[in-house]
Amino acid sequence: MTFGEFEEELDREIEMMHGQGRGQHHAGFNHGRRVQNNEEPRLPMPKMDFPKFNGKRPKEWVYKAEQYFICQEIAEQHKIRLAKMYLEEDAMQWYWFWEEDYPNATWDLFKEELLLRFGETSYVNHEIELRNLKQTTTVQDYQSKFEKLSSMVKNRPEESKIAHFIGGLDEDIQIEMLRDPPTELRRCFALAKTIEEQLKRREAKKKAYKRGFSSKPKPNFVKSAPTNKKFENRPAFRNNIPIKYISRQERE
Repeated sequence: MTFGEFEEELDREIEMMHGQGRGQHHAGFNHGRRVQNNEEPRLPMPKMDFPKFNGKRPKEWVYKAEQYFICQEIAEQHKIRLAKMYLEEDAMQWYWFWEEDYPNATWDLFKEELLLRFGETSYVNHEIELRNLKQTTTVQDYQSKFEKLSSMVKNRPEESKIAHFIGGLDEDIQIEMLRDPPTELRRCFALAKTIEEQLKRREAKKKAYKRGFSSKPKPNFVKSAPTNKKFENRPAFRNNIPIKYISRQERE
């Protein structure tokens, strides 16, 4: 079977499933009236492209692939057949080698082996990285890094997440946060951004005030030299009077 034929087969299967869903949906109406049953109306699924994988960011790829399977209602026996068509470079080379040992593998086994091959080493401790994470630029950038590491550390209570997030913030923002810390992580994110903006505006006002103060003319506090009234009316001494030297003979 060629790749085009395989895709056409999958499209027909998906259309058949959708058609069955629509048939069940319309069966719930009787002359314009809805028949009460336990079925919920089917939501229209958007057109999706299956993600490609070249060996990088395996967890993200697995997540997207499984979301595709759910939305398109891909049967279990077709998951690997579909996924392997979108493997590239190192991932494709690995699959050719791996398929020989596991010709009838399930999706769960395939996923486990793929993450073991392309995932991070077990020596990486994301919890320690999360504890050492500090804000170095903006709150938004810090939040993105915090969320990425938090997604790799499972089963952490909300209080622990809040404590780690506040503890890594810039000191000025952290002080303001600790005045009345929120009890929900999402509110911590929003409050930290608000405080950051307030501090920026406060700093901008200080700089504007300093610039305005420095531009004003400074008063002249230099006092004039005191005059001596005793010699005030004397004529000024002239330095251009010629000087004549008298010899000893002339003095005698």
